[in-house]
Amino acid sequence: MCPTSRYASLHSYTHSILMHSHACMQSWLSGASPCACLMVDVEQGVLDSVKKQLKLDLTRNLQGPLDHLDTFSESPPPPTHTLSPHTAHTHTHTHTGKFEFLVNGEAEEKVLTFLSTEDAQLSDYKELIQSYQATVTDILSYHDTVWFDMFQLDCSDIKRGLCTVANGFASKLVQALTHKHLEDNTR
Repeated sequence: MCPTSRYASLHSYTHSILMHSHACMQSWLSGASPCACLMVDVEQGVLDSVKKQLKLDLTRNLQGPLDHLDTFSESPPPPTHTLSPHTAHTHTHTHTGKFEFLVNGEAEEKVLTFLSTEDAQLSDYKELIQSYQATVTDILSYHDTVWFDMFQLDCSDIKRGLCTVANGFASKLVQALTHKHLEDNTR
């Protein structure tokens, strides 16, 4: 194992399993302290076959968690104030990472641009706020824990974080709308 790495390479892992001595079944069952061991020497063809199958199994078993990660990390277009709330609710789960816009600056830029618009109407505010609320509902629709053959993913932290960000943008819009109406009413 490399001193800077926490995990052994596939070669050293399979080598340590297949090329070292293993206790005989009789020795293991008897519980004798000095176990009688057999030296196991595996032919290279068998070793190559096992390595190939192990790589295929690991690749197959890692694909599900990676696909699930893409749900949260790749970027689709962010919601806009021109979307109707019904469109935001019926958006299909394509596992294309539809929430990245919340953390990569796109949503913040959209909100700031929207707030700098002087002629925004109440219906525009309502639509944009509802789109962020729909995003929160969408995020909450995902399972907190996702099970795969070799892995169990706990998604509660990422869901909580994304909901906090989306709710923050909705709250910022509500505060701006409230402030705007207070100013209009005091004139």
